Amino acid sequence: MRKKRFTLIELLVVIAIIAILSGMLLPSLGSAKAKAQSVICLNNQKQTGMGFLQYTNDNDEKLWYYDQNSDRTYLVILGGLAKYKYTNEYSQRYIDHRSAFCPLTADDSATGDDLVVLKFRTYASHSTHKHYGTKDEWREELDTGSGKKRFYLKLKAIKGADLKLAWGLADSRASLIKPNQGYFKIYMTADGQMFAARHSDRVNMWYFDGHGAAETPADVAKLYKDISGLTTSRIYIGDRGMWAEF
Repeated sequence: MRKKRFTLIELLVVIAIIAILSGMLLPSLGSAKAKAQSVICLNNQKQTGMGFLQYTNDNDEKLWYYDQNSDRTYLVILGGLAKYKYTNEYSQRYIDHRSAFCPLTADDSATGDDLVVLKFRTYASHSTHKHYGTKDEWREELDTGSGKKRFYLKLKAIKGADLKLAWGLADSRASLIKPNQGYFKIYMTADGQMFAARHSDRVNMWYFDGHGAAETPADVAKLYKDISGLTTSRIYIGDRGMWAEF
């Protein structure tokens, strides 16, 4: 008995059907992946933020978030890497550097746990001036005598209307040419160190009241302008897009 074989036309019909189905399914799969990455990102922020709150509970409601000595970030101060245990003040094991970053900032050139990497593969937190997202009255500076300062966030100083502005972590981007890298603070240079709307054109942020949210660039810009007193804000739109001014 002769075996039935597909004709060329039948094969082309099957291929066309597969192509159509793929075209219908791929956008849905891409959307599901993007949503999953956003959820992972927010969960990472919340875990890191809980470490912030635990530290402040143990330290008179002050968060030591930055040390100018060798640009030591909150990951060096509050993380658990033994290599940064310069003194008992560092590597205090309140947060885990392995989850303190957005899954979209896993740049191959920024892996490992060197000091430089810990500046770029992480979320932005507070900085050294109100123009960079930290009100002057929220911030306490300690001169260590070496010309380098330590910076603390005073949760007790955040009161009243400022409570809604009390962000702690945010999606960020190091520069225009390095979209896969975050940055540990907001600096608002010409083309870098800004908030980044990485997830469906939204900026994932964690706040000191414990909640996290995917914020619109317009809302982030309003928050930033309320803190800084400036009239404009720049935010990167999309995971790889250019910045826009608000």
